[in-house]
Amino acid sequence: MELSSYRIFNAVATTGNFSKAARSLYLSPSAISHAITKMEKDVGFPLFIRSKNNVILTTYGREILPQIQNLLALHSKIHKELEILQNIQHGVVHIGTYNSTCCYWLPSVFQELKKNHLEIQLIVHEGEYPELESNMKNGTLDISFLPPIQTDTLDYETLYLDKMVCIAPLEYTFKQRGLITIEEISNYNLVASPGGYTYDIQPFFSANHIPLFSPHTLANDSSIVALVESGLGISILPSLVLKLVHGNIQILDIQNNPYRTIGLATQKQQFVTPATQIVKDIIKKVVKSKP
Repeated sequence: MELSSYRIFNAVATTGNFSKAARSLYLSPSAISHAITKMEKDVGFPLFIRSKNNVILTTYGREILPQIQNLLALHSKIHKELEILQNIQHGVVHIGTYNSTCCYWLPSVFQELKKNHLEIQLIVHEGEYPELESNMKNGTLDISFLPPIQTDTLDYETLYLDKMVCIAPLEYTFKQRGLITIEEISNYNLVASPGGYTYDIQPFFSANHIPLFSPHTLANDSSIVALVESGLGISILPSLVLKLVHGNIQILDIQNNPYRTIGLATQKQQFVTPATQIVKDIIKKVVKSKP
């Protein structure tokens, strides 16, 4: 069985969806479906249970998934070892990012690459924290923006402390100008997405015994700001987001000054290619010059 089949199997198993797997591999959903069907025919048993909107692994699929992920990780490490031995200063670097870091810092990173290292191709993969961390661990990504992670298989370096702030409609009033207290947060409806910045504010909410619930399913920062502007409630966002998205809203400091940590995860140093190291150095330079 070809390595490409293993990559497709891993992508479908990770995303639970043919369309999402297709986007991550730059293939069509029909190509993904055909490849999985052929793989199932080759091995002689079903690998996925298909439903209308998603797929889940069968017992057989769950048993072979760890071996396939180990194989992909090993192949990636061998490839990186060869690049290091050859001491090449070009190549493809797969970077994981989320919306705010992608919009605020990556354009400058691309500009630096264009000026100095035209031979490096930077491929961007946008996602949420769990997906990015998983793709770092299985070798799909070379480098990724991530919050602090607990793992022995990756290297991690803190890059930026991003202050969390509260946004509220202009007509809302608070006890202290420019500040919202923990007690006041509990009094308002929260506008947030199921994933995204919920990961960032969960520890703060838990530590202060604030229920973290929002009935909304929002895909981007502009939607959150628009709903807050309309008077639906408040939201808590990283300051970095509000450098990019604007509205007729109040921006308030939060009692106890919570913040999120943005860092860079890479493979272990011995598996970091020269091209990835160049990209990492450029990111650190851009973040320092554009806080």
